[in-house]
Amino acid sequence: MGAPVHDAWWAQTRKIHGERDGTRALIEVLLLNRHLAHEHVVAGLATALRLAP
Repeated sequence: MGAPVHDAWWAQTRKIHGERDGTRALIEVLLLNRHLAHEHVVAGLATALRLAP
């Protein structure tokens, strides 16, 4: 649960920001799980995907 959203968000982020910065952003998102509930992180990623150019 959540992995497809993470993968789609990461692909979109790499397309927009490049491989290095997109991967760094993914690491930051994964670290959010230390402080936020997993379902909240996934909901945020799904919302960001819907709003992405």
